[in-house]
Amino acid sequence: MRRAELEASDDGGYEPPLEVHERIASEVAGDEFVPPMPLQPAASRGSAADRQAPQPDPDIECIANLQPARPIAAGALAAGLHARLGQPLRWFGRRGPGLPWQLLKSDTAGEFSEIAACLLLANRSGAATAPMLEAFVRAVTDVAAALPAALNTPDIVADAARAEAVDRICADLDVQIGITLLKTDAALIAGTRLRGIAEASGFRLANGGRFDWIQEETGSVLYALQNYSSDPFTADTLRVSSTPGAVFLLDVPAWRNRSRCSIR
Repeated sequence: MRRAELEASDDGGYEPPLEVHERIASEVAGDEFVPPMPLQPAASRGSAADRQAPQPDPDIECIANLQPARPIAAGALAAGLHARLGQPLRWFGRRGPGLPWQLLKSDTAGEFSEIAACLLLANRSGAATAPMLEAFVRAVTDVAAALPAALNTPDIVADAARAEAVDRICADLDVQIGITLLKTDAALIAGTRLRGIAEASGFRLANGGRFDWIQEETGSVLYALQNYSSDPFTADTLRVSSTPGAVFLLDVPAWRNRSRCSIR
């Protein structure tokens, strides 16, 4: 089974059970484990609609906070928004202390007085390594210098240890359900027809050789459709080949709404 990938999502005030925190602590030797602290008190997390929006997740992300000298637009973070560090990276902004966080894209409107850069600690490719976390801190430091902004950086050693612990727990929780769809009487499905049906159902051909169904609000992959045979789906092969069937894949949520197994 491939490694679980965590997708951070808001939890409406949910905190993982104490035994989950204790297990992470037991997985990390000595004093390296630092229990995650919430970015803002639960009482000040805003309305129910705000709580349903994506938020920074200190349990499964390495987080660096920036305090710009003056409010900035999301476009000022262009270098950080397009950074590729080996693990999913999200940027959030909020307009004032205690106000809800907003997931930032290059075209997000408005100005923000506080920024949070969040790097996922573990996914199916494994745990975030110390060099990954160092590259993350360097990238955020460069952004902070360009703004300019005061910067609160994470503890790389502690977060690297925490990433390993989260990865081990995630591997134990990784559950994936597959439904195989086959044509009867050894018939084949034309690749062009399969692509047409898949795209009409909301799937999009991805670089990984399969079709992904992506949730627009979060950008996370909820379902996938891959070839029954070992050949990956590509635009070229779908035009000229056929397949006996396809496999519909669904990842089972791991920690309630706190984190979710998904396919990349």
